Parts: sequence; C-alpha cells; structure tokens
Amino acid sequence: MKMWKKWTVLMIVGLLALPLAVNAQQFKLKDRDFTIGGSGTTDKKFDNSTASLEGALGYFIRDNVELTVRQGLSFSDGAAGNDWDASTRVAADYYFKMPAQSRFNMLNPYAGINLGYLYGDTTDDQYIAGIEGGVKYFVNSTTFISGSLEYQFLFEDTSDADDAFDEGRFVYAVGVGFKF
Repeated sequence: MKMWKKWTVLMIVGLLALPLAVNAQQFKLKDRDFTIGGSGTTDKKFDNSTASLEGALGYFIRDNVELTVRQGLSFSDGAAGNDWDASTRVAADYYFKMPAQSRFNMLNPYAGINLGYLYGDTTDDQYIAGIEGGVKYFVNSTTFISGSLEYQFLFEDTSDADDAFDEGRFVYAVGVGFKF
C-alpha cells in the first residue's frame, strides 16, 4: 500500500476511535466557530516545497444555518521561484441535526453553497461558486475536527457557459475548529 493510503487509513481510524462518550454537541443560534487547517509537501532535498493554509470564521443565523467567511492561501517554492495563490469565499451551510440519543450525536454534517474569488501568481484571477459538504466532529464541548469537500465552478472569460462547470476544481480540507 502506498504511504499516502496508509496515512489516510490511519487518520480515518483515529477519527473513528475518538471517544464516543462526548455529550451531544450541536450548534445553535448565535454560535460562532473558527476552523483552521493546513498541509504541505516537499521533495527529499527540500528544493521544491508547497504549503497551504485554510481558515474559516462562521456565525449561526439559525440553529442549523451558518454563514461563513473562508480564506485559503497556498505557497510554492520551486525552480521557477516563489508563487502565492489565494481564494476568498463566503458560504451558507445547512446542518443536519443528529438525534441526541444517537451514538453519532457528536457529528454535525452539513451541505451548502459558496461564492468567492480566486487570485494569485499561478491562476487567472476570477470569480468562483460552488457546492460543498462536510462534517464537524466534536471531541469535547468546544473543539471539533472538520472535514469538507467543495466543487468550485470557475467563471473565467469563456464563450461557452458549459466550460465553467467542465473546468471547475475540487477543494478539500481537514482541520481543527473551536466553537465560541
């Protein structure tokens, strides 16, 4: 098995093995949360490196509806030089409530939409919009682990409206968050 597959399996098993004795943790009106996550890669000589960081700040306008602002930032250092890319997005997410007596009561799955702007050194500056889904898993009353997946439609100058869908991109993130 390739190394990345082993790490993926270990991370999933680790998430599932978190204590199930946590009291039901669900969001409610006026809750706020902050999530941060990141990743990086480099070759064995540390010559070609990339790093990314994603931060989000959310506010619940209803018990199950959150408005969020997200900022993504990526850096690459390679033979061609240093490059920075970023995206700024706003999102509206609907949270599906899990039964309080369920053994999955610490899960907070959601689905939603987002709109934003993509910019930087290695990308065409353009508007983006997409659909998204994810889950927040509480490990205690204020801290959670999050995972999300987005598909973003790219709105670059094109004469064919179908290209915005065909030339989209997937954005995925794993991070830690805090409810306050």
